[in-house]
Amino acid sequence: MAYENLLEEVIIGEVISPEAYEAISAEGSGFKYIKVNIPSTRANYENGNGEGCWTLVTEEDAEKYEDDNCTDTFKAVLANYSFYYNIPAGTVLPCHFNKKYRPLVSYDYLVENYLVNAEENRLNIIKQIIENGGKLV
Repeated sequence: MAYENLLEEVIIGEVISPEAYEAISAEGSGFKYIKVNIPSTRANYENGNGEGCWTLVTEEDAEKYEDDNCTDTFKAVLANYSFYYNIPAGTVLPCHFNKKYRPLVSYDYLVENYLVNAEENRLNIIKQIIENGGKLV
């Protein structure tokens, strides 16, 4: 199966199959890795802060990543687990470029779809790291 149009065909929130993920993460697939921020609060969203997570995007969107004036929206496939929201790798997320700053996942989408307290999760992760000598267990 070809995956070059994957992000046009999938629904936001869908978790792609391991086969599809492997195909789009392969070199020469037409997809590239970029980092996005997943904000834990509205204030963090408004300030461009959040959990930095790797995502896979189309080559076209990866080029926009370098444009310091771009505010376009795009879909991204989460490449690693999000601790703040317990979002699994392979999940398709709605994002937008944030000019010269790191792109952001839509905070409204996060609030509507993940009924957890992300800020509390973030603080618990920091606490675990401190309590475990700098390691997350």
